[in-house]
Amino acid sequence: MRGIRRCLLSVIILILLLASLMILPDCNSSRDGYRTLVEKNKLCSFSFEYSDYYTRAGPYYELDFRVPFMYVTLLAPKASVNLIVPSGSDTVKTAATDYVPASITIDVSKAVDSVNTARNAKERLESILEDESKWENYQLIARYPMIVAGIQGEFVEYLVDWFAPIPAKEGLKLEHRCAVYFDHNGLIFSIEAMSRGDYDYTKVKTDFEHILQTFKILN
Repeated sequence: MRGIRRCLLSVIILILLLASLMILPDCNSSRDGYRTLVEKNKLCSFSFEYSDYYTRAGPYYELDFRVPFMYVTLLAPKASVNLIVPSGSDTVKTAATDYVPASITIDVSKAVDSVNTARNAKERLESILEDESKWENYQLIARYPMIVAGIQGEFVEYLVDWFAPIPAKEGLKLEHRCAVYFDHNGLIFSIEAMSRGDYDYTKVKTDFEHILQTFKILN
């Protein structure tokens, strides 16, 4: 009799376990046009929602590097652009090529107290803006404090030259960028969006803001 009861109890437990597994959220689930990425590794743990309009590349890791880091990039659908092709003469020839017109990258790296490495998010942001400001058409649009996942960070938005051999007659081409940098538990987090040329920056920024609103640091 005891054996029958134990068998029945085991069956009930198995049924309950299977039922609970069916309602557990998928680490990379899809909902209403959005996907959820849950990332857990020995360097960091976080999650966020992103539009399924983008193709995900990564995550990529260098966790045993002197300065450990990881990143994941969301790529907009490819577009086409005419580039200058060297011809060996005065005639300018062009050829159409595909490129990624917009992307959003989430980057995490360990903060290291070194003269050659950013010791915190503010230092990294200052270093990036110093380099970008050397471009002829650099323009700082906005910079102000911002909270992400309950953590104080800093938002920045700017224009910078798009480095590509595009025929002059097609006009000036710029990259529109925005990013948030913040520190957490000895790590530097950056979330950066970029759109090139005539691509719809408003859409990219909206998708970027959705990531910020859903970004969570996991235990």
